[in-house]
Amino acid sequence: MGEKNKLKKLRNRLIAVYTVLGILLLSAGAASIISAAKRSLDKQAESFTSSLTAQLKKSVDNYIVRIEKSSAAVFENEEDISYCPDENGEKSIEDIKKEEQLTNKLISFSLMENYCDFGIIYRNGSSAGRISDGTTDLFGSDIFETFCSYLDDGSDSKWIAENNRRFSRLYYIKKLNAGALLLTSVYTTELDTGFQKFGPDSDAVAYLTDKNGNILYSSDNAPEKTGEALPKDISGLLQDRENIVFSDISLTGAATVCEPDWTVVTCVRSKGLFSGNSDLATLMITVFSAAAAVLISAGFIASGKFASETEKGKASYENEEIDTVTGLLNGMSLEEEISDRIETCLMGSTYAFILIKIKDFEDIKLRLGCNYANDALRKMGDMISASFGAKDIVGINENSEFTVFADFSDFDLFKAHNSLKARCNSLCSSFKSFCAGGSQEHKLYAAMGVCVYPDSGKTFDELYENASAALELSLRADKDSCIFYEAMSKRQ
Repeated sequence: MGEKNKLKKLRNRLIAVYTVLGILLLSAGAASIISAAKRSLDKQAESFTSSLTAQLKKSVDNYIVRIEKSSAAVFENEEDISYCPDENGEKSIEDIKKEEQLTNKLISFSLMENYCDFGIIYRNGSSAGRISDGTTDLFGSDIFETFCSYLDDGSDSKWIAENNRRFSRLYYIKKLNAGALLLTSVYTTELDTGFQKFGPDSDAVAYLTDKNGNILYSSDNAPEKTGEALPKDISGLLQDRENIVFSDISLTGAATVCEPDWTVVTCVRSKGLFSGNSDLATLMITVFSAAAAVLISAGFIASGKFASETEKGKASYENEEIDTVTGLLNGMSLEEEISDRIETCLMGSTYAFILIKIKDFEDIKLRLGCNYANDALRKMGDMISASFGAKDIVGINENSEFTVFADFSDFDLFKAHNSLKARCNSLCSSFKSFCAGGSQEHKLYAAMGVCVYPDSGKTFDELYENASAALELSLRADKDSCIFYEAMSKRQ
């Protein structure tokens, strides 16, 4: 019995040794696999956030430039720029008429954008255009002097994001003369369009901050974050603001400076297998206890996780080319697609370049709200897509103009022109039932501007310019209308 007990103990010891050695080998292999997968995932996350940051920088830059150009476009003559009422507050009949004229002009221009403020403030305390109660309450009677103080550095214009620790509005001021400032403001939520690629379930989050790191906008639409500093785990990794990629065990991100000296920051927080040391330790214990079978299972899980994250990253990147309201190509990719088609098409090809816009769209958005406006865009997008073939390019640009590049190369030149006119007239007729929200009370009308490649232009810019000229004329016509650039040119 003693020998048997010795043999049994020896056998148990050998089993224990072999088990320990096996587990050690298996754990080493598992750790190596997990480490390699994390490195690969980190590289994917870096590429993903860098791409998103570049796209958002472009979106913010374009928005800032658009606001500045809209503000500058108001003043086409020196008389409007140089006008300044008497500082004693005494107004002549001419002054009253002039300020009324400026107010009408400014309000008309303000319908082009969803402005909070769009007007002129004068040193004597008077104003022209739209100056909101919120701005008046915030700055009081010192509104002119307060805004002038931001220009003490000698600049003629400036963007202002902070006002008494309030960050809900973005202000743009431009000096007209010694006694007059142009004031434009928008809510920070107007940036929603550029940041819509970040859904509520997205692993990624994006911020727009001022140069001091205060949050002007966050993609998770949390208003309580506006004006707060960046989370410490993010700000601690930002050594500077210019074109950097940063990461640690819990997140990966990128940052770059945009107009006007603000910063776009994007980051992806790690999840699942790689959320931190505790999760990794738990995984290792699981691998130890389950030996080879668990290692194989963990390999499958890790592969699934990696593939899922990779596909998610790929899908998010691809969605950057799609307008979130209509599901069509957006302005970022539309020009590229059409330009590529022009460069690769056969000699003798005939294409129609068509711009379509809902008449008085900005006014409709103000009266009925964004939900009605977006519903109208979706319905019109469906109608336009149904009228053209799969090989035609259909999209929508940042001016809410539907753009179509349709191939009529299967016809000879004469038949192509006739077919194009018939197609456009048919589409125009289909708009007769077009209304917002399904209510006949909100009947909508469409304007179409058309030109032909290569007759009326051989590049995207030429085609867009000529189609825009036709569209502008069509917007002034009654009800649904379609105007061809060639015909318009002949009339002129």
